[in-house]
Amino acid sequence: MGGENLRGLERRFSGSKLVGSKIGELRKRLKGFAFRGIVCTGVGEGRHYLGLPVYWEGLRRRLGFRPYRGTLNLKLPREWRWVRSYILKRGERLEGFREELGAVSFCRGKLAGEPVGVLVPERTVHRDVVEVVAARRLRKVLALSDGDEVWVEIT
Repeated sequence: MGGENLRGLERRFSGSKLVGSKIGELRKRLKGFAFRGIVCTGVGEGRHYLGLPVYWEGLRRRLGFRPYRGTLNLKLPREWRWVRSYILKRGERLEGFREELGAVSFCRGKLAGEPVGVLVPERTVHRDVVEVVAARRLRKVLALSDGDEVWVEIT
């Protein structure tokens, strides 16, 4: 079922909460979608983990680029929080090498034309944040500041 068919269903059954929730589920299953996130400052853990060879090398091999040693944190608005679950269930998984270093799940994507990895670390206190890794420092390259809204395409 393509995007046009879903939009048609949405128009025909826009008043039905049940149908609306089913359409949302269908959207999640389609390959390739975009989600909205709000740039926010992290605590530097992304930089720490990407400084460890197991994560940096694993992401380099699987994503096909040399990741900048830091992540861009994106806070997910309520309507996009399902993206974290999608990545955990359908993304690739990179295992940590010691018990205290948890796994990370990720999907490939694009942000403003830049190839990225959208990461959900297993060990995190954030339930509404995803981390984005790219070959370049996205905050600088795209002149992003806290509070800026961006769209990320999952490919």
